[in-house]
Amino acid sequence: MLRYNWLTIRHSKLLVIIPVIVGFIVLFIGIYKINTKEVIENVVYIIQTLFPISGIFWSIAYLNVWIDSESEETLRACKNGQHICGIDLIILNGIYDIFLIVIFLIFQLCIENLWMEYLRVIEQQLFFTGCLYVISIIFHSTAVGSMMVMTYDLFCLFFVGNSVFKNFCLIQPNILVDDSNFSYILIGIASMVLYLIGIIIEKKFYLCT
Repeated sequence: MLRYNWLTIRHSKLLVIIPVIVGFIVLFIGIYKINTKEVIENVVYIIQTLFPISGIFWSIAYLNVWIDSESEETLRACKNGQHICGIDLIILNGIYDIFLIVIFLIFQLCIENLWMEYLRVIEQQLFFTGCLYVISIIFHSTAVGSMMVMTYDLFCLFFVGNSVFKNFCLIQPNILVDDSNFSYILIGIASMVLYLIGIIIEKKFYLCT
C-alpha cells in the first residue's frame, strides 16, 4: 500500500519535497529564535503559518494523479475499479504526522508544552485535507480544491486579528492552544465527517466509471 501510494505521487517531486523543506526551515528558525524573549509565541506563529497548509501538498500530488491525470481511468482499472482515495489520504497524512513528530521532539528539547500545538496542527491538516478531498471530488478538479483551501488559509492569516472574522478562522497563529480548548475536538470530528462524505461521493460517482 505505501509503495503504491509513493509510486502515484513520485512524479510530483516539488509537491512531495516542499512539506519536508518547510519542516526543516521551521525547525531552523525555531531553534535560531530559541533565546528570544517571545520564544513560544514566535515558534507557534511560524508553525501555524506554515505547517497546516504545507501538510496538504502530498494529498494534492496524490489527488492530482487520481482525479486530474490522463491515466486516471487506467489506474482505477488496475485496482479493479475499487480504489478509494480517502483511505490513502489518511495514510499519507499519517506519514506526514510522523515526520512532524520528529520536528516537535527536537523543539521539545528546548521548549516545553508544545504537544498541544502538535495536536492542533494535525487536526488542522486533517480538516484541510478533508476539504480538499471533498471539493476535488465534487468538481473533478484538484486545482479547484487546492485553490479554495489555500484561499481560506490566506483568509485566516489576514483576518484572524479582526473581531468580526476571527471566529471563522481555523488558523490562529496569534493564539496559544491549551488543553481547555475543546473546539479542536469538534474540528477533528468534522474532519472525519468530511472524509466520510468524500468516500461516499467517490463510491457513487467514480467507482462506476
